[in-house]
Amino acid sequence: MKINKKTSIICIIISIIFGTLTFILQQCNELSLSIVASIFASFIVSTVVALIGYFHEREKILNDINDNMRSLYINLLAIKDIMGKIVPEVASITDLRELDYNIIESLASLNIEFMQKMGLEYYNGFSKSSKLPEIINELISFKKEQYKLKYLVTNLYKDTLNYELNEFKIKNVRLQGTKIPTDSVSNQTDYKNFINIKTAKLHEYVAGLIIQLNKLAEEFNKCNRSKLKWSEFKDDLQQETNY
Repeated sequence: MKINKKTSIICIIISIIFGTLTFILQQCNELSLSIVASIFASFIVSTVVALIGYFHEREKILNDINDNMRSLYINLLAIKDIMGKIVPEVASITDLRELDYNIIESLASLNIEFMQKMGLEYYNGFSKSSKLPEIINELISFKKEQYKLKYLVTNLYKDTLNYELNEFKIKNVRLQGTKIPTDSVSNQTDYKNFINIKTAKLHEYVAGLIIQLNKLAEEFNKCNRSKLKWSEFKDDLQQETNY
């Protein structure tokens, strides 16, 4: 997109120059006029080709952003929903492996894939005063938030595995008939509470990301004028979840 944009600008400038020369050389010899006119026509064609390429790439990138933004929104809703179900169960459940921390980690990885498929870094608009470049930059920042989410989710999942590993060691000690240190049991209780708190905070963080993405999507929709409006997409999604 950037190459087509630069090519278009260069071709337009050269076309103007040779167009002016063609006008000036109308009174000069026919050969000079013919050469300049041919060059002028060539650059006009090049300009048209470059502009077609630019707008084709632009349309593709905007469509990719639109499609993957919706997939990302659905994915974040799924993460929020799963975490919302986990939070009240952490304190009472005996085996944290029964909870869907591994699924959350997989979904967080998908978020990054959706952001990468948008092709945000390839967008290069003509108008700097347009709202769209600002939204693209905000989406690039939002992409960084998805890496942060992946990091936090992975660490939380590791905590659950470490907790279960400690539980396994304690059970082995019990089976051997050895007295379990009180500190070990107390530490496990504290560790579980720590995991519960981290899960609750991460649930709030994801809820904040959904609000942020919703705002960005609404602004993007105003600039892009998609056939399916963002509000209609959310309404359809809400109807699906009600079934």
